[in-house]
Amino acid sequence: VGGVAAAGSHAAKAGSRAIINTSPEPFSNIAASIFEDVLVIGGVLLALFKPVAFLFMLGLFALMVVWLLPKIWRGLNALYRRLQDLFGHPATATGAGQPAGIGPTPDPGPPAGRP
Repeated sequence: VGGVAAAGSHAAKAGSRAIINTSPEPFSNIAASIFEDVLVIGGVLLALFKPVAFLFMLGLFALMVVWLLPKIWRGLNALYRRLQDLFGHPATATGAGQPAGIGPTPDPGPPAGRP
């Protein structure tokens, strides 16, 4: 359970950071960093002094991660597509620009002499 919680937390943080870092202004990065610090300090204090409230908040966090991860994944895919458009698509469809023997092979069609 701890590993799943850590993996979900990391995926949510890393994905949201990748999306936040695409904005050119520094204010959203600063706000996200301060928000993360406040959440960590608040979570530790809550776990130490009010463990039942912490478990309730942890459950809400888990539900939020389950709801948020697909949206972050779509955002990362959109960012990847924008970067591909910006820097050009890789030449995988035709094999152009690739060394010999790498890339898709042409379809030879049906064997000769057969309908």
